[in-house]
Amino acid sequence: MTAWAGAAYAVVSLIVLAVQGAIVHFEVVTPEELLADVVAQRPAWVAAQVALAAVQALLVPVVIALLGAVAASPKSRAAAAGGAAFFGLAGTLLVLSGVFHGVLGVHLASPATRGAADGAALLRDVALVHAFGDTCYFAGTAALGIGIVVLARAGRGDPRLPRWSDPLAHAAAVVGVLQFAWFAVPAAAVFAPVAALAQLVWIAGAGRAAARPLEAVR
Repeated sequence: MTAWAGAAYAVVSLIVLAVQGAIVHFEVVTPEELLADVVAQRPAWVAAQVALAAVQALLVPVVIALLGAVAASPKSRAAAAGGAAFFGLAGTLLVLSGVFHGVLGVHLASPATRGAADGAALLRDVALVHAFGDTCYFAGTAALGIGIVVLARAGRGDPRLPRWSDPLAHAAAVVGVLQFAWFAVPAAAVFAPVAALAQLVWIAGAGRAAARPLEAVR
């Protein structure tokens, strides 16, 4: 179950990223451009946001398996609890990102608003809702990165976790930090999918490994 949950989480999350990116042409768009893009592909946009929110439930079995793998001592149990808390925070923030962007697709880009697509008030609402959604997404991916690093470090020495677990976790964290330069340099947005891919590979791989019985790797 855990192996499938981790793999499904990674696959669905990557599909969501791809769909959202394709809708906005993989560009940093203005509120007016965003509204036009979402209106043009409203069902796909809304479906992506629903998927982003719903898929966070798959983190639960993955985190449970990881906690079982890393909580072998009082010190690692404390670290594991911290890592699990960051995973919970990440899941909550990513759900909120899906909700905010879903509101944009369901309400602001509804057929009834198409005639007012160039209205200043509507565009202000789009900018505000999108800002909340993006803030939750960036904060969520940051929390996910922190949780991954904490759990990877807590699991050092556990034979169930592969050797690449710790270096991949730290690499994902470094690239994840670089994506925040997007607020000053839009070109830094290229780091976002790289960080997401590294995080998702870790979740799928480490979650699958942690689900194995300890006796099977001794």
